[in-house]
Amino acid sequence: MKLEPPSTVAISVDRTDLLSTTDRLAALLSPLGGLSTFVRPGMTVLVKPDLTAGSDGVPETHLELAVQVGRLAQAAGAKVAIGDSPALAEAGVERLWKQTRLEEMAGREGLHLLNIEKSATVPVAVETRIYYLPQPVVEADLIVNLSRRGLNATSRTGGAIGNVFGVLPGFHMGMGAFKGRISQSRRMAQIAVDLFSVLQPGLNIFDALDLQNPAWLAASADAVALDTVIASLAGVDPQTIFSIRYASEAGLGIGWLEAIATEGDVPQAVSRGGRGSRGLTGGVLTGTVADAIGSLVTMKPEIDPARCSDCGICISSCPAGAIRCLPDRIGLTIERRLCISCWRCHESCPKAAIFVRKSWLARQLVG
Repeated sequence: MKLEPPSTVAISVDRTDLLSTTDRLAALLSPLGGLSTFVRPGMTVLVKPDLTAGSDGVPETHLELAVQVGRLAQAAGAKVAIGDSPALAEAGVERLWKQTRLEEMAGREGLHLLNIEKSATVPVAVETRIYYLPQPVVEADLIVNLSRRGLNATSRTGGAIGNVFGVLPGFHMGMGAFKGRISQSRRMAQIAVDLFSVLQPGLNIFDALDLQNPAWLAASADAVALDTVIASLAGVDPQTIFSIRYASEAGLGIGWLEAIATEGDVPQAVSRGGRGSRGLTGGVLTGTVADAIGSLVTMKPEIDPARCSDCGICISSCPAGAIRCLPDRIGLTIERRLCISCWRCHESCPKAAIFVRKSWLARQLVG
C-alpha cells in the first residue's frame, strides 16, 4: 500500500510531554490521512515493533505505542497481531512478553501476540537468495513497521528498513552482528533490503518517545524516505547509508531529501549533528575504516564433522539458508557466500558441533 505522493514524511513533536500515545498517533498520522488511509475492515495487520532489549530492557513507551497502534487498527475492523523475533531473546520471546508486560498490555486490548519462532515458514526468493519467512508475516495484508533505533554508523543500516530483520525466526544480532558491522556491512544492508522488498510495510513509524525530550515520532508510507529524513536529522548524507542507497536504487522508495515532503515540526534536539538523538549510532570505527579492515576481521561458523549427527537443526535455524547437504560431500557444509555470520547455527546445535573460528584481529577486538 502506497500513499500519493509516497515521499511524504510526517513528524509530530510533543513539547509538553502531556499527550497520550493515542493523541500522539492521531497528530502524527493526520498529515498522512489518518490510520484509515492504511487500515480497512477485514484486513490482517501485523504490528512489528522492536522488542530487542537494551541494558534498560524494552522501553515501555515503545510497547505502549505498539499496543495502541494495534488497538486502533482493531477498532477499524482489522484482525491484528503483534510480532517480533528480537535479538538476544535467549530465554524465549514468550517469557520476554511477560517480562516487559507486553502480554498484559496486549491482553487488556484483546490483541494477539504472534510467536514468530513457532510460526510455519515459507521460502521466498529474491534473485538467487532464499529466505525462510514466517507465513503469517508474508500473508499479512498490512505490516505496520515500528522502529525505534536509528541508523548505525558502522553497519550503515538500521532505521525502518533494518527493523525488518526481526521477522527472521531466530535471527540473533548479538556478536554475529558485530562481525557483520565490521566486515559485512554491505551484505547486512542487502539482506535488510531483500526482506523489505518482499514485505514492503505499508506504514512505517520511527519512535523517539524513549530517546528524546521533547518526545517525537515520524511516519511515512515510504520507509526509505523515513530513513532518509532520520539520517538527515542526524547530519548524515543518506546515500552513505547502505540500506537507504540499495533500497532507493531498487526503486523501493525515495532516498533523496530534496524529493521528500515533510509535514509537522522538526525536533530541534536532532536538527544538527544528531547528538543525543540516536538518529545515528555506532561504535569506535567509522564506516570507511570498518570497510578497510573488514577482510582482516573474520568470525566464521564451522562444523566439526566428528561431533555432527546430521540432525538438520542448524539447517532449519539458518535464516540465510547457508547450510546445505551437498551431493559431492560427506556431511553438512556452510556456504560462505550465503553465510551472514548470525551464529544461529552455533547457538542451536544440540551437539556443540558448530564452533566460531576467529581471525587474529577478531580475537584482539572481541576476545
